[in-house]
Amino acid sequence: MSKVAVVTRTHNRPLFLARVLKTVAEQTFQDYVHLIVNDAGSPEAVSAAVAKLPAAQQARVEVIHNEVSRGREAAVNPGFSRAGELGVTYVAVLDDDDSWEPEFLTECVSWLDGKPDYVGVATRTTLVYEEINSEGTAVVELRRGPLAPDKHTVALEDILQVNWVPPVSLLFRAETLPKLTGWREDLPVLSDWDFFLRMLLLGPVGFIDSPLARWHHRTNAVGDDGNSVVVAAQDHNDFHAIIRDQALREAMTCAAPPSTQPDLKTLATPLLLAHYAKALQEENESLTQQVKELQLQQLKELQLQQRERNEEIVRYFDEKTERLSIQLGEVGESILLLHERMNSMGFKARLRRLFHRG
Repeated sequence: MSKVAVVTRTHNRPLFLARVLKTVAEQTFQDYVHLIVNDAGSPEAVSAAVAKLPAAQQARVEVIHNEVSRGREAAVNPGFSRAGELGVTYVAVLDDDDSWEPEFLTECVSWLDGKPDYVGVATRTTLVYEEINSEGTAVVELRRGPLAPDKHTVALEDILQVNWVPPVSLLFRAETLPKLTGWREDLPVLSDWDFFLRMLLLGPVGFIDSPLARWHHRTNAVGDDGNSVVVAAQDHNDFHAIIRDQALREAMTCAAPPSTQPDLKTLATPLLLAHYAKALQEENESLTQQVKELQLQQLKELQLQQRERNEEIVRYFDEKTERLSIQLGEVGESILLLHERMNSMGFKARLRRLFHRG
């Protein structure tokens, strides 16, 4: 029995699938099973990608084929079901276009082994921007940087506003799956946010402040090659509101049936307050930016006025210096002329005295 199940959902993206198979195979922690959920994509392409792995890694891969596509969010659930059947201890969701540092599983498993009261642990994430080359044969990295660099702990109050812990960065206990019942299949996006919110109701999630997860974005990609956070950006905005609204409706009407499972209705008020807090924060940031721009404009105007004043002073002294120079030149010429006259008059006087003596 493997200790960790890595669940990867894929659909006709062999270029990314090859990369994710490689990043899992290179993990320093090897007690895992890699569950590939092929959501009605080409079975041959998946088999060909797996066949390129060394035999030891191939033995750790199990492919689940969905004959009919269950959709982007629902595709993860067959992997969760199989992980439960296998009796693993920990589960991770690693999408086919994301990747890990080799130490990801080693660090996360070690952390959770020593913290039995925690339901999961997340690592710092590196946001990688990339594009597919014109031939469609390679992925080219453009730039990278840290995701949410100001965060150093996983707090429910933060996740209520926005999920800064993407699935690629999270390892969680398999025992939570029966209580969480997988990702919601009625949502086209943000099932991971809903799932993580409910997980945080079960217990705390730790944080490893090392960039061990890489979340890959392709801002110009479309279709199967795109990221949902990019190609379905409007859906993300819409369903943030829809999830909050559903939680509020269940809380206010008691429409949700009694259950021992974590229920979003318990988060209705916090979700709404978090939404307003986020809106106020964004408005404050906007006003702060406006003040900075106004101050910068005023500073530029003062600098312009000072520069114009300095130029006036320079012109004034230039004019005065030029006038004084002319005046000094005229005085110099007068002194020279007077000197010449005096010399000329002295010579004539000496001649008269000489002739007078003779």
